Amino acid sequence: MIAGVDVTRACIGIAVAIVLIAAVATWDAWAVRLHRRAPWPAMAAAFALPLTMPVAWTWPRIMATVLALTLAGKSWAVAHSGPLDPRMLGDLPRFLFWLIMPPESRAPIDAAAAAAVRRRGLRRATRGLAKLLPIAALLCFEQRTPELHDNAWVESAWALWLCWLAMSTLTDVVSGVAMLTGIDVVETFDTPPLARSPREFWAQRWNLYIAGFFARHAFVQVGGRRHPLRATAMIFVCSGLGHEVFIVGCLGRLGSYTGWMLAFFSLHGVVVILQMIRDHRKPRPRPLPRALAVALHFTWFLVTAPLFFRPLGEIF
Repeated sequence: MIAGVDVTRACIGIAVAIVLIAAVATWDAWAVRLHRRAPWPAMAAAFALPLTMPVAWTWPRIMATVLALTLAGKSWAVAHSGPLDPRMLGDLPRFLFWLIMPPESRAPIDAAAAAAVRRRGLRRATRGLAKLLPIAALLCFEQRTPELHDNAWVESAWALWLCWLAMSTLTDVVSGVAMLTGIDVVETFDTPPLARSPREFWAQRWNLYIAGFFARHAFVQVGGRRHPLRATAMIFVCSGLGHEVFIVGCLGRLGSYTGWMLAFFSLHGVVVILQMIRDHRKPRPRPLPRALAVALHFTWFLVTAPLFFRPLGEIF
């Protein structure tokens, strides 16, 4: 009986989340298009979305929080410079597609281009589904060896691979299916485990949508090429605060590890800044062999990963 009640409650929560998502997306579209230079009403409506969910509805809150951050970012973007492809503002269906889909999207120029996008979307979705096998293997490994959580190094390595695979699977499948409409969606990840340095990881491999968003809408405003170190520091602080908001939105309260996400991104920001200073020295330092650089970078993530995964552990 209790299980049946839980399933019913979960279904109701998901249904409510979908209705609220549609309502906020429509409000966002109206508010931003009428007030191109005043995105705050739309951003406020987006951030209020998780607050409408009961604290016990974990997964609807997660969905609502992810969408809230996406809608807030898109509202800011469209009010200042718009999407990379202005044609995505041409009609309401395309605008809502661009608004709800986190990565940047581009409308097809003709029927042949749309067909090519659909083929690539199918391949991308298939690529994402193929990653379910290693994800299942990692989850099975945890079930069989729960003591992995007693070793910080093993737990960090397991969590890193699970995070990379899960995030890329989700984005591949969702964007791949979305591309079946003929609208192109840019890639979100570029094989993050092969990054040779923190700077390469954050700028060229991990969450390319966020990297591009900050490059277009924050980097120049807080210093740009004139003050790149200051701009980089501000971007990492904003990233940390954004992840703190995500944790609070999902939990419905301050977590036990409040501030850890900010510490994680601040620490990585400091290392990226040090690398920028090093890379600008004359003569330019000789790069490490690729295999060694990848191994050292992975070790760096192992050391700092608990700051990132402990807060997430409260949610999942």
